[in-house]
Amino acid sequence: MGLFPNFKCIERNRNHRHGIRAKQYLSEVLDPSAILCGETAGFYPVAEDESIIFYSIHDGTYYNLYWNGLLDIYLGKPEVELIVISGVATKASIAESLYTHIYSTIQAACRERRNIRVSLSLTLYTVANLFLQPGDPGSMVQLGMNLGPRHARVLGWAKSYTRKLDDGAKADHDADAVGVVSLVWGLIEKLMPQEVLDAVQSHLDGLGLPRLATRNLEEGRVLPP
Repeated sequence: MGLFPNFKCIERNRNHRHGIRAKQYLSEVLDPSAILCGETAGFYPVAEDESIIFYSIHDGTYYNLYWNGLLDIYLGKPEVELIVISGVATKASIAESLYTHIYSTIQAACRERRNIRVSLSLTLYTVANLFLQPGDPGSMVQLGMNLGPRHARVLGWAKSYTRKLDDGAKADHDADAVGVVSLVWGLIEKLMPQEVLDAVQSHLDGLGLPRLATRNLEEGRVLPP
């Protein structure tokens, strides 16, 4: 496989009566405390080398034909539900160095930046959260803008570093992270269906937020596709 994967298109209509309650564990391996994500539970297991566009077709049975916004749904227009892309550029000549750089950038961000997943400190609030949502050893780090702490919602640049670094090192590490994000977005623009890209781009344009910038790195130029 080169840069562009071979997509399968599979029709999978949404099932709102799946019987799986909120806050339940889902697992890909057999676990007595979790629901196994297999075909018997109604899931579609995606193979490691599969790239799939899942879509649904709405017959409009429950919609009013005279609502202009729902006319396409009434007529049975396909709607994209989920896209899985596997093996992007894994056979390219630069694949090894490319993925090594991406991996090292992610590892550095996880070491140096604030993890915004649920904390495991045993406060009353956190103990309640441990029962309400699953925990795992993964990290979700801050980069760019955030909405501030829970008690003071203010939009601004995130102070994400937890290690003491000088301004030059912060700017260099931010440039690496922004570079990886922009690279991934560029691949998405080449691989994703246009209707998905248009929806995302329209939402971003409406928000009017700065692009590809951080507290330590100014916004760059937006190049045409």
